[in-house]
Amino acid sequence: VFDESQMLKNHTAQRSKIAYDLAKPIKYRLLLTGTPIGNSAADVFSQFKILDETIFGNSYYCFRAKYFRDMGHGFPDWKIIPSLLPDIKAKMALRSLRLKKEDALDLPEKLYTIQTVDPMPEQARIYRDIEKTLYTEIEGQEIAFHYLLTKFMKLNQICSGFLKHEQGQVEIQHEKLNALKQLVNDYPGKVVIFTVFIHDIEAIMAEFPGQAVKVDGSCSTDERTEAINDFQTGDAKIIILQEQAGSLGITLTAAHLCVFYSRSYSFLNREQAESRLHRIGQRN
Repeated sequence: VFDESQMLKNHTAQRSKIAYDLAKPIKYRLLLTGTPIGNSAADVFSQFKILDETIFGNSYYCFRAKYFRDMGHGFPDWKIIPSLLPDIKAKMALRSLRLKKEDALDLPEKLYTIQTVDPMPEQARIYRDIEKTLYTEIEGQEIAFHYLLTKFMKLNQICSGFLKHEQGQVEIQHEKLNALKQLVNDYPGKVVIFTVFIHDIEAIMAEFPGQAVKVDGSCSTDERTEAINDFQTGDAKIIILQEQAGSLGITLTAAHLCVFYSRSYSFLNREQAESRLHRIGQRN
């Protein structure tokens, strides 16, 4: 049994290779996931290779050549061929059972609110400068995908009041932290805060001394467990989680409010992060 099988979506990852070797001699195999597809329909290949390689074969490149076309200009961008999507769905259905959360659990509806925070003048100027540079570089040119992501991440950093560069890090005056402080102080219950940057975690921890615990990539297993327990059953009002480190395998039903202070570009991480609260035990 492989739980959270979306973690095995990368066919070249060591964990996927180990999972395949473990599963191969086993007659009965079960994969469990709430998000089998994160960024691309190609995510299903490795999972189905582990489950039953007769569905899509054992060659990722044959699978990709059959169902996808490279639409990139200067960088690979494999897109599914729309007319073949029904074929993928039909083959998945041969070995899949889909059960929606709303059909199995009596959970409250998710409510979303967008809180707008206006940038400070200098913050807005720095943002516009990088944004303008990015538009200029993209226009009429071929740009590597990882380069674009780096630029977008810099814009994300500016929104959080800092900017990393080769010489170090620049702090930028901003109002987002004050807006968060007001929101948390006005809310009577516990609060879960997801962030992308360690900078955000440190800033929020400093703003709420004695009230907050954290989970990030540097936490040991014991530290992670202690932080979660302190939040779920202890005195901590706030838990701050780095999105990638805290979006799986955690229950945070002591809170009814979740704040995404800074966000990545991963639908998979976002969906999993929301499910830390929206799960069995959540009543409000």
